[in-house]
Amino acid sequence: MSDVIPALLAALGPDRVRTGDDIPVRNHADASGLKPTPPRALLLPRSTDDVATALRICHEHGQPV
Repeated sequence: MSDVIPALLAALGPDRVRTGDDIPVRNHADASGLKPTPPRALLLPRSTDDVATALRICHEHGQPV
């Protein structure tokens, strides 16, 4: 995963990829009931092209979504 975040940032820009303290606490948990854990990245796509780009990059890096 070490290369996937820089690739996402390069393709989508920092306004669509948040990391670290830029990820709101509300995004640290989901409906699974597991212990809240901050994600390594939060993607904020604005179009279907952004979604396709993010999925392609994650696939290329073997990163589950």
